[in-house]
Amino acid sequence: MSRDAGRPPRFIEDDRLAMLLFGGKGGVGKTTSACAAAVRLAMDRPQTSVTLISTDPAHSTSDCLGDTDDLPENLELVELDSAAEQAAFISEHADQLREIALRGTFFDEEDVDTFLELAVPGADELMAFLTLAHHAERIENSPGEPRVVVVDTAPTGHTLRLLAMPDLVDRWLGALDALLAKHRFMASAFGSTGVDEVELFLARVTGQAECFGRLLRDGSRCQFVPVFTPESLAVAETNRLVTELERLGVACDEAVLNRLVPSGEGDLGEAIRAAQHRQLSALDDSVLCLDIWGLPVAPSEPVGRAALASLWDPGLAPGGITAWLASDVEHEPAEAPRVMQGRALSLDPKRRLLLVAGKGGVGKTTVACAAAMALAAARKKGDVLVVSTDPAHSVGDCYGVSLTGEPIEIVPRLRAMEIDAEAEFDRFREQYEQEIDAALGSLIEGGDLTFDREAMSRLVDLAPPGIDELMALVRIIDELDGVVGRTIVFDTAPTGHLLRLLETPELVESWLAGVFKLMLKYESVVRVPRLRDRLIELSKGIKSVRTMLGTAKSSSLVAVSIPTRLAVEELSDLALAIRSMGVALAGVVINRCTPDGGGVILSGQAEAERHWIEVARRAVPDAAPICLTWGGEPVGIERLGALGRELFAVHRGGLLSSAA
Repeated sequence: MSRDAGRPPRFIEDDRLAMLLFGGKGGVGKTTSACAAAVRLAMDRPQTSVTLISTDPAHSTSDCLGDTDDLPENLELVELDSAAEQAAFISEHADQLREIALRGTFFDEEDVDTFLELAVPGADELMAFLTLAHHAERIENSPGEPRVVVVDTAPTGHTLRLLAMPDLVDRWLGALDALLAKHRFMASAFGSTGVDEVELFLARVTGQAECFGRLLRDGSRCQFVPVFTPESLAVAETNRLVTELERLGVACDEAVLNRLVPSGEGDLGEAIRAAQHRQLSALDDSVLCLDIWGLPVAPSEPVGRAALASLWDPGLAPGGITAWLASDVEHEPAEAPRVMQGRALSLDPKRRLLLVAGKGGVGKTTVACAAAMALAAARKKGDVLVVSTDPAHSVGDCYGVSLTGEPIEIVPRLRAMEIDAEAEFDRFREQYEQEIDAALGSLIEGGDLTFDREAMSRLVDLAPPGIDELMALVRIIDELDGVVGRTIVFDTAPTGHLLRLLETPELVESWLAGVFKLMLKYESVVRVPRLRDRLIELSKGIKSVRTMLGTAKSSSLVAVSIPTRLAVEELSDLALAIRSMGVALAGVVINRCTPDGGGVILSGQAEAERHWIEVARRAVPDAAPICLTWGGEPVGIERLGALGRELFAVHRGGLLSSAA
């Protein structure tokens, strides 16, 4: 039921709510919404403990909050450091984890310590889950203490992985339980009694996980608030997000629609309003039935206590949004984005891999698809493959086609695919379990290896959480090796997860080295040749990835940003990180720059953007940015082809030429 104008959202008013999660496509305003909710709650309820947690690897909550000395005393900020959290978890529970491995496998202490000392790649969602589970337990065990946890989540795909983490943790705990089953049976058979610290550890983690699961599905105490903008890709992703929340049973009653252009902003404003109205017409009924709170576009980003606290002063309450969506707005064709300043970026078709990266929601997918069109149009032999491994794919939405895990032709010499990293790992898990079952089943004919078979088959559930993404990246390398003259354009996950992925090969190499050491040591006990061969392939693929990323002649990266404070600061961090990794920077695109010609709000926004464009220029001095104006969204093959010709010049035989 829609709320009255003049009142804030339920997630601000309802004092029964103990956890709020803000999520959606990158760059739509999740961080601002989460920070504004946390500040307002802390100010309105001085006796309530408010904790703001960022689970995005590329944190921007502290930037949004501004002067932290000015924040309410009852507001605590936690920017999750997964590496530190993982180290603390291992340190605190090393004895229990070591004992589980010693009881449940034939590994000795040296073997177990090898794995406990390794950094686990891709632990972001796992550590975020354990942190939120800890807070959920505090909420459940202290019902009399006023407490609210506000979560600024990572972009959609990784947030859905976090929300599905109870199932992964259940498998993880199940694997640990399987390792203990034989010891538990023997202890019972011989009448052993007393407190078992290992069993208590498992019970404690299981209890926290169950607390979080109960809280997520209790709509009176927990709400997920989707945040989105009136743009086609954001709308499509929000439709999928709300559908998935329903499937997972996560409560979702309200949403935030950000950056609505008000009337009175001149011809430019009316063109934008018409485009926004058209994009919002694609919202599913499942989204439209939510209470949608509209926030108007602002001349500058809300930073600091005062600006954030006033964000929820009603801009457009749900009733107003419904009326606007139902109104007749003339749908004038919006002008396509055009280069406002800067020269077209040079692309070398001889490079095998082009990564397109940046903060979520800045237009990475659009730029990646346009770059692929430009490279394909200039090609006389070979082809171009544009690939996404982001859990929330949008390459298909951008081209207007349905994609799968196999390459599909878009235009001549251009193919596209969206890899399901989790499915890739599931296939690996199935092959592993079959081979372990066969190997142990043949060890002692007629013997009872029930406990050993179950324990060893469940070990794969203890694999590093990020290994599925790495296997998807290796699949990309396989696609390169399989076709002569192929270039891959990689539409990457948002910055934090991209950097995690770029760091993962080195970490997984260490992990695989430990696995190979054990396989050699125990080859006479368990022979698993297919698993060994698959791991060897994975190891070779990882080395290829590392070599290619570190070689300028083989790969390069285009960074995409928008002219806002948070996006430009993340661009600066990305530039520093890829330099340290030896990845070549091909250029920078500053997207969605506001042209002159608007009213007071849009003119103020254009002025603020000029400052951040200059900051971006100084932050990346070796790559003068090319600035694109706001325009009608370049969705579809024809518009993406035009954008590719506008943005890129393809280097052919020593000459720079148009992609046309």
